[in-house]
Amino acid sequence: MAHYEIDNDKPLPGKRGKNPKYPFAQLEVGQSFTARAEPPSRLRTASLYWHRKLGWKFTVRKLEGGLTGATVWRTE
Repeated sequence: MAHYEIDNDKPLPGKRGKNPKYPFAQLEVGQSFTARAEPPSRLRTASLYWHRKLGWKFTVRKLEGGLTGATVWRTE
């Protein structure tokens, strides 16, 4: 039979979620961030996730001039 110690009054650690890849939750209305080398479709998907989570609205536009990437603005 295995031996286990029983602890009293040991605090429960906080959740260990991973850090978000993009700073959606840090944006204020009118602010933006640019993600170079990221497909705009990936940023649109991420913006929909954060819209559902926070209720905020975002606009995503791909970079011009043949560059890969997009800029994301928080609009509401």
